[in-house]
Amino acid sequence: MTWGDFAGIFLLFFLTHSIPIRLGIKSRITAKIGMRGFSVGYSMLSLCMLFLLIWSTG
Repeated sequence: MTWGDFAGIFLLFFLTHSIPIRLGIKSRITAKIGMRGFSVGYSMLSLCMLFLLIWSTG
């Protein structure tokens, strides 16, 4: 992995943690899948992105 790859993955990590919790987006998601579904999905996404970020550090 290069520094560019790491920077791209870090940017994705940041976006996946900041976009879903915005009030308008979160309310639309919870309206479709419920609060529990949002919590489970957000947790799984966070863990996957954390794994990918750690993996990219080599």
